[in-house]
Amino acid sequence: MVKRSASISENIRFLREKKGYSQEYMSDILNISQQTYSLTEKHPEKANLGRIKEIAKILEVKVSFLLNEDESFVLNTFNQQGHAISLVHSISNED
Repeated sequence: MVKRSASISENIRFLREKKGYSQEYMSDILNISQQTYSLTEKHPEKANLGRIKEIAKILEVKVSFLLNEDESFVLNTFNQQGHAISLVHSISNED
């Protein structure tokens, strides 16, 4: 579960890790260096909206979720047998 007080950075990192994506994988898809991606993940407020939209698309969430405007998201993934699984995660207001 993601905490409601999570920052954009924390949301991006949480989703990236849940999907099993490395920073290198993300940077390859975005066609940027791993170092640039790392900086974007740490300081998304310095990235342009287009880059945030691209990251949201890769992570299969709405930009509004990354911005803490949505209460939940669907995590689409595959199990070990290759079957698609969709899990709904909600945001908690707990510390």
